[in-house]
Amino acid sequence: MTSRSRPPCRPRMRGLQGKTRHFSSYTTSWDTAPIVERDNTTEAWYVQATRRFPGDWQVFLRYDVFYFDKSDHSGEDFAGIAGANPWIRYAKDWTLGVRKDIDRWTLSAEWHQIDGTAWLSPADTPYNQQSQEWDLLLLQAAWRF
Repeated sequence: MTSRSRPPCRPRMRGLQGKTRHFSSYTTSWDTAPIVERDNTTEAWYVQATRRFPGDWQVFLRYDVFYFDKSDHSGEDFAGIAGANPWIRYAKDWTLGVRKDIDRWTLSAEWHQIDGTAWLSPADTPYNQQSQEWDLLLLQAAWRF
């Protein structure tokens, strides 16, 4: 059996870009409308800082961004074509989180302040009910096995 050497670990910013074919139907009245077809490259990235404390506590601060279209960060170009709110095309998120490990349990909480609604599904929250700025609180208890 042979072993391979691994390159040294380096801190880095993580990101994702992908080519998508996006079909959407939007109108200002939020009814069914002709399809707006657009080829675009999505863009997403985040930066995170984590601090570990004695007693198995961790705190982190993260900023992440997602754009449906790399060349339309504000969503204004799409809004002009489709007549929709521009914030449905992006999400910019500040997150503050805390984690505590207790034996085989992990307890965690995150508070998000988000500008944009690109993450939200119109099936759960219709476009005409979405606010540009919103908050999210996540709580989790997990058991490791």
